[in-house]
Amino acid sequence: MWKDIAALKLSKNGHITLSAALVNLLEIDDAEKDGVVFGYEDKASYIGYSFDSEAYKCRFKQGESSFRFGSVEERDNIILTSLSHIDDLQFPITMVVDPEDFVIHKTVKLYRLNYHNPN
Repeated sequence: MWKDIAALKLSKNGHITLSAALVNLLEIDDAEKDGVVFGYEDKASYIGYSFDSEAYKCRFKQGESSFRFGSVEERDNIILTSLSHIDDLQFPITMVVDPEDFVIHKTVKLYRLNYHNPN
């Protein structure tokens, strides 16, 4: 089930939705203070928690525990960095996170985003 998997969905219009499991992994508790940042390196995309003012702040949808925000720029960066080798991408695109697959960059724990093929 979506809420039990640490994942995010990219929609065609640039909406990015984090599952409840990913929200928990990133330890996002307060939608006004907590946010996320993205990192890109050598065909890999990453997501991490940040309270920095430049971080993407999200909205919790009432009745759900998923976290959502919009960024066409980040959607495009993820596609160009991690998915450029896939010819038949269809939206929504799901990227999953392995809690053991991360890097530390400037004190931020960034988890690698891995493409989940729906077929």
